[in-house]
Amino acid sequence: MWQFHDLVNFLAERLMMSCEELCVAFIIFESCLRARPRILTAQSLRPLLVASCVISCKLLSDRVLTLGWACDQLDDMFTGLSLGLLKALELQVLVVLDWRFPMRSATYQTYADALLSKPGKAFVLLATLGLAGLGAS
Repeated sequence: MWQFHDLVNFLAERLMMSCEELCVAFIIFESCLRARPRILTAQSLRPLLVASCVISCKLLSDRVLTLGWACDQLDDMFTGLSLGLLKALELQVLVVLDWRFPMRSATYQTYADALLSKPGKAFVLLATLGLAGLGAS
């Protein structure tokens, strides 16, 4: 699971994500898993998380954030990442969510508390959704 932690840290740093943006990314990720439990595989973990983070940043950031900029920030660490692929990933996540974002404030608060009190707790929350076995991906 530590590799998943490293991936989240990498995405947060490269995309300059705030704690709020990271919480929303986790909610988007979790919502995709709840909507389609079989969506998560060893091969889909990273793309799903990347798309969740990019969508979160676009939703919450006051700065102009384009997919081109996001791709430039990430392409050195993701083999084969292109603007076209990032667009497709973003669209796939939005379709899975039926273009609706979760509005349960309790869930947001759970992730915010976990990130602010003890950062590892947020990863434990995600692990309960089935990520524990995918840490090696």
